[in-house]
Amino acid sequence: MVPNEKKGRDYKFEFIRVLAIFLVVGSHSLNVLQPDGTAFKDFCIKLISTCFVTCNALFFFISGKFALQKKVEDGEYTNYYSKKFFHVIFPVLVYMVIYTIYDVWSKTHSLEGIGKTIIDNIIFNYNAGHHFWFMYIIVGHLMLAPFMAKILVGLSRREAMIFVGIGILYNTAYAYTPLFTQVPVAWVYPLGLWAIYFYLGGCYDKIIQTDRDRKIILILGTAGLIIIFLKMYFSSYQSFICDLMPSFTFFSLMVYQILQKFHTDNKKIQSFIIFLGKRAFGVYLIHIIVIWEVLPSLSFTTTYPNVISLFAVMVIVFIISIIVSYLIELILLAPIQKQGVYLIKKTFSGKQPD
Repeated sequence: MVPNEKKGRDYKFEFIRVLAIFLVVGSHSLNVLQPDGTAFKDFCIKLISTCFVTCNALFFFISGKFALQKKVEDGEYTNYYSKKFFHVIFPVLVYMVIYTIYDVWSKTHSLEGIGKTIIDNIIFNYNAGHHFWFMYIIVGHLMLAPFMAKILVGLSRREAMIFVGIGILYNTAYAYTPLFTQVPVAWVYPLGLWAIYFYLGGCYDKIIQTDRDRKIILILGTAGLIIIFLKMYFSSYQSFICDLMPSFTFFSLMVYQILQKFHTDNKKIQSFIIFLGKRAFGVYLIHIIVIWEVLPSLSFTTTYPNVISLFAVMVIVFIISIIVSYLIELILLAPIQKQGVYLIKKTFSGKQPD
C-alpha cells in the first residue's frame, strides 16, 4: 500500500484504507485459527481468509483511484517524483534494511555479509514470499501514473470498460490456461496481472455510475464468491483463486463498493479514521516483525484458537505497529524526508516545496 498524499483526505476512503491494513494484519495472523477437523471450522477459515485477502485488491484500488485522478502539470514533475521517492520508496528501503538485519541476526546472531544480503533482498528476494511484494508492483505504476492519468481522464465510459476489460480477459487467460495445457502463459500484457487492479481503481468512478451498475457489481461479486468456494471444495486446480481469477476480481470490486457506503456525521470519528489512515503505511511496513515478536507470547491463541483470539491478536498487533512505526518515522524517516524534498525542490526549481 502507499500513503494518500492528498491534502484533503476523504474519511470514507481512509476507512477503506484502515480496514484493509487491519485485514492485512489478520491475513498474516491466520495461523491462530487452527482447524479442528470439523467441516464448519474449515468453512469459516476459508471464508475469513478469502475476505481478508481482498485487502490486496483494496489497496490497489485505492492507490489507483488517487494516483490516476489528477494530471501532473509540466512544472510539477520534480515535486511529484521527489515526494514519491522520499514518502514511498525511501521508507520501504529503510524497512527492508531493518527486516534484513532483524532476520539475519535472529537466525545467526551475526551480521557477517549483511551488506550483500540487504542488496539481494532489496533487488529480488523480498519480491516473493514477503509482504513487500506489493511495493515491487505498485512503485512502477506510480512512476507511470502522471502520464497514465492524462490518458484515463480523456477516456469515455465505454473506452474505460474496454481498457480494464482487456486486463481482466488477459488475467482470465493467464489464470486458466495452465488448467488445460499444464504450461503457463508466456504472452505479456503490460497492464495485466495485479496491475489491472490499480487501473480498475482509477477507472471505477468512470465506469460505475448508476444504481444499475452497482447492482451488476453486486451480482458479479456474489457469483464470484460462490465460484471461489466451488473451486476450493471441488476443484484440484487451486492456482490464482484469490488473486488473478475474474471471480476474485469481481468479489473484490463488490467489497470495495460496499465499503464505500460507510458514512458518519461524527467529526471526531472522521478525524480518528483520518488519523489511522495516516498511520496505515507504517503499520504495513512494520507489522510482520511485530507479529513475529508478539504472537509467540500470546498464550491465549493456542488455548483458544478461535475468531475472538484472532481479532484480539489483530488489535494488539495493529496498536503496537502504530506506536513502533510512528517512533521510527519521528526519529529516522521524517527528518530525512523533509530535508530531502526541500533540497530537491530548491535545487531544481528554486521554490519552496508544498
